[in-house]
Amino acid sequence: MERGINRILNIAAVQGFECEVYGEEMRRLQVEVYRGEIESVSRSSDAGIGIRLVRDARVGHACTSDLTSWALDDAFREAKENVSASSPMEVDVLADYHDIETGERGCRKLPSEDSMAMKVYGVRNMEQACLDFDPAVVNIEGAGYYEVSGEIMVASTRGFFRREKRGLCSCSLSAVAQRNGEVRSGWYYDQALDPRNIDFSGVGREAARRAVGLLGSERIATRRYSIILDGAAFTDIIGLFERALSAEMVVKGTSVLAGKLKTPVAPEIFTLVDDPFMEGGCFNSSFDAEGVPTRRCILVESGILKGFLHDTYSARKMDVSSTANAVRASFKSFPAPGPTNFYLLPGDRGTEEMVKDLEEGIFVQDIMGMHTADPISGDFSVGIEGHYIHAGTVTASIGEMTMSGNILDLLQAIVEVGRDMVFIGQYGSPPVLVEELSVSGT
Repeated sequence: MERGINRILNIAAVQGFECEVYGEEMRRLQVEVYRGEIESVSRSSDAGIGIRLVRDARVGHACTSDLTSWALDDAFREAKENVSASSPMEVDVLADYHDIETGERGCRKLPSEDSMAMKVYGVRNMEQACLDFDPAVVNIEGAGYYEVSGEIMVASTRGFFRREKRGLCSCSLSAVAQRNGEVRSGWYYDQALDPRNIDFSGVGREAARRAVGLLGSERIATRRYSIILDGAAFTDIIGLFERALSAEMVVKGTSVLAGKLKTPVAPEIFTLVDDPFMEGGCFNSSFDAEGVPTRRCILVESGILKGFLHDTYSARKMDVSSTANAVRASFKSFPAPGPTNFYLLPGDRGTEEMVKDLEEGIFVQDIMGMHTADPISGDFSVGIEGHYIHAGTVTASIGEMTMSGNILDLLQAIVEVGRDMVFIGQYGSPPVLVEELSVSGT
């Protein structure tokens, strides 16, 4: 691939184009187990490059998964034709050269280097731990292990060539519990850089605990409640907030945070960080999808909105420095702002301590439908499952209820951030206590 990238850069230079080439070689593995038997093993791999050519402020893009010389030449010609057909951009879209050694601060040892037998053993243990948790667990759905690993390369006629190995792995399953004709499910997940660091059995037990705990769910009265959202649930809120923090959306005027820079958007206990060098972070990277060296960014500090997630285009549109947060779905995609390890800094107290001090409220362990929330207005209306809290004790399970509000109002109503961190994909959060949220039940 390196030879192909250099070929494109040389052709571009000869023909008077500025050029950026993004390349990736990725391998994926998925293992699914049912009742102790391997149900499926699927492996896939893909490689390709994306080309962006620029001349006279016009940009052309093309991509190819065929890395032969003739296919690369065809892709270059397609990008060149797209330059001619495009309209001039109002700002420069290519990253400048940064004379900074990135090194390899991302993941060096890839999950694919560990044994297949160990991964299958882990999934079997996860499933068995779930089934052994309680007799009410009658079935398992989607017990699986997933990994992706490979190498990313970004190069430019502006004088840099970056490359880095990256990879991560995860496991998950959904437990199905049944009692007296009532059926409930509970899902859980874990991720790591190395499969040996995944708590397979712990995931199985937690999924079972969540499913069994929801049996006997009832609706409670419609009104405003104090709510503790556990870490897994609050990652959904973090995900919605991240969408609003995209500078691309701010530039378009489609973010609820537009115009709020350097103003309070949350209480002082709320600090939100994007950290590409987090210890053990599954999305660590020393450069972004445009080759810009990454750095730790504080987006919200002590409740104050400090900045947005930028790629090169959005940074130049807003006349600020890039935060090196360009990401791509694949080599076929254009870059756009996105997170690495994006998380809320934890507080001091554990979940049990937070519950013990709450006279009345709701403990939410699952949110359904947050993807339907509106990042422009910040409004949301989502389903919730969890438990009623009375006199500092988790009591009856609740379900088929709706939590609604606005993301900015929710953030302002946070009164405590807990200690117990959970990561779901790129988003991480401890439990959070929010006062006076509207809940619809009976």
